[in-house]
Amino acid sequence: MNRVFWYVAGRALGYSLIQSAVCVLIVAGFTTATEGTPDRNAGDQLRVLALIYLGLLCGLTLLNSTGGLIFHLRAVRRLGVPLTVENAATSHSRSVTVKGGVSWNVGRCRQILLDLDGVKSVTKDPATGSLRAVRKAHGGVGYAQVIEVSAAESGTGTQFVVHSRPRFHIATFDLGQNLANVTDIVERLSTRQP
Repeated sequence: MNRVFWYVAGRALGYSLIQSAVCVLIVAGFTTATEGTPDRNAGDQLRVLALIYLGLLCGLTLLNSTGGLIFHLRAVRRLGVPLTVENAATSHSRSVTVKGGVSWNVGRCRQILLDLDGVKSVTKDPATGSLRAVRKAHGGVGYAQVIEVSAAESGTGTQFVVHSRPRFHIATFDLGQNLANVTDIVERLSTRQP
């Protein structure tokens, strides 16, 4: 649990560093655009921007850490998996080998993706044959997810690699939705075999 706590805190701090820097750049740009050349000297301006940055950094780190520790970890725990750093991450991959030919299994996987709540369409990469779906925000989850599935022949069956991540990289935490996506898809692929 200690490693999970530090993972969540570190991820929250990392995102807060970036979010605070973007906000300070916007404030500096807006101020320059609206006021023109300010009356203050450059040293005073930098001190004000540094104070704004530190205030935002502290506030966003607290907000992101609290949200991650309370809501994200609770959602992951509800999935019935152990609380590990791997399970607390927002990007997940799982692989599974199933019986049957590649083309038949890819068609079956396409239908599994279309059956997911929030998925409107599935695209197939003509070069690699991998499937890609965007799952819109659904069921109280505020972020959309990108689900990518690649398939390759493996002996007498098909090996799938299912990958799910937040659509927007600014999503600090995903409430366990990407872990739920890969787990659900792998289970469906495993149970519905020819």
